Amino acid sequence: MTERVTPTDQQGESPIIYTVSRQVPRELEAEYDAIVQSTIEAASHFEGYLGSRVFHPTRNDRTYRVVVRFDSESNLRAWKQSPERQHWIDLGTELIGEPPSYANITGTSQAHPLAMALNPLQS
Repeated sequence: MTERVTPTDQQGESPIIYTVSRQVPRELEAEYDAIVQSTIEAASHFEGYLGSRVFHPTRNDRTYRVVVRFDSESNLRAWKQSPERQHWIDLGTELIGEPPSYANITGTSQAHPLAMALNPLQS
């Protein structure tokens, strides 16, 4: 997990939290996890990247879920439109056979608990 604390960017935009999810067969987990880690590494070099967290599949649920935070919609858009991101998305799609699903969870009931998981209170 990587985290940078930035409440808003220069234009006063609020942070954006979105998820990327895929169903990953157990036998492809190691390969897919390497793609996820490389994707996160690439994203971490983009302006406005605040952090991410990977939720691995559990016993009966084969869903990989990656929660990503950017400081603004414009910086998230730059990442989403980048050739670097497309490269890693394509590799994951080639491995799994179908594209991931995306959800912007900013402002939803999911956003606060996930934000706390990404940036826990200091004791």
